[in-house]
Amino acid sequence: MKKFPCRLCERSFCSAPSLRRHVRVNHEGIKRVYSCRHCTEGKRTFSSRLTLEKHLQVIHGINMADHAQDQENLFERVSIKVTPHRPHVRYRPPK
Repeated sequence: MKKFPCRLCERSFCSAPSLRRHVRVNHEGIKRVYSCRHCTEGKRTFSSRLTLEKHLQVIHGINMADHAQDQENLFERVSIKVTPHRPHVRYRPPK
């Protein structure tokens, strides 16, 4: 059983951070976007810092452990307002 139920819908989560992220993205319409400062051909954006770090390592050969003090210079985090997600409603025929 999941301990953290959403008060705005029927979903529940295993951790408080997961619930906060769900509320922020699905109900408040705020999505964090991490963009790569090294990609010049169109801005590459990622929904999580870990995905961006993997991109930096694989595509640009930058190991985040070697650049711990320069992390803020390697990527930019921006919060953007998006249209709130409307969950799919399952049709349940009357009994």
